[in-house]
Amino acid sequence: MAADCAWLGTTVESQRWADKRLPHLADAGVRIRFVSCEPVLDQVELAPWLERKAVNWVIAGGESGPHARPSDPNWFYGIRDQCIAYDTPFHFKQ
Repeated sequence: MAADCAWLGTTVESQRWADKRLPHLADAGVRIRFVSCEPVLDQVELAPWLERKAVNWVIAGGESGPHARPSDPNWFYGIRDQCIAYDTPFHFKQ
């Protein structure tokens, strides 16, 4: 039984971390699962998780501060487009 009021999320900075963390998130017995792609450091493929509704919400953003690493806008467009394709809410910040 899923917890009715619990949200659970994980940070995914790159595909390496998506592959390690998203299986655990998908198996969590909670009602809402979210992914915080912050800071995005490379292209990330979330479609397999979005397609099976294992992720309910995605937040994406770059790194901030004086030593922030640069981001490619296409990384954010890619995440956004995957969310649109699977009707998953997407929030971009920074």
